[in-house]
Amino acid sequence: MPTTHFRLFWLLIPALLLIQACDNGGLFSPRPKGVLSKKQMTGILIDIHLQEAIMRTGNNRPANPADLKKYTRAEYLKLFANHDVTPEQFDQSLDYYLLHVDDLDEIYTNVINRIEEMEAETRGSHEKPPAKQSKPETKEQGGNTLKKPSEK
Repeated sequence: MPTTHFRLFWLLIPALLLIQACDNGGLFSPRPKGVLSKKQMTGILIDIHLQEAIMRTGNNRPANPADLKKYTRAEYLKLFANHDVTPEQFDQSLDYYLLHVDDLDEIYTNVINRIEEMEAETRGSHEKPPAKQSKPETKEQGGNTLKKPSEK
């Protein structure tokens, strides 16, 4: 009987490696190699939106358009370096997700939820805001379709 367990062990190892490879954009993954995962894109997009807010409201931002362009580029390069991603990898991934809008919708739902959580933490409220739904709820009233406002 020990040989049966030994054979099973050697069959399980390649199967586990294959599953792991598929999860990381491997051979059978629907996501092409080089495209960032949804989790990675979420993290980068959160930081991009936070950086954009800082650059728009910050006092240390250059007034000269040429200097502003250099400043913005430098900030983005730092952001990508912090995530161990090149601008080309990000662009390739963004192009992929723009063609896969359901995945992009899921990513942005997570981005919005996380930024709202950060905002609530900053304001001193440690309550989690209600999770956003992918598609807004609607209510029929007198033949008109109205979007239900989000409750806060």
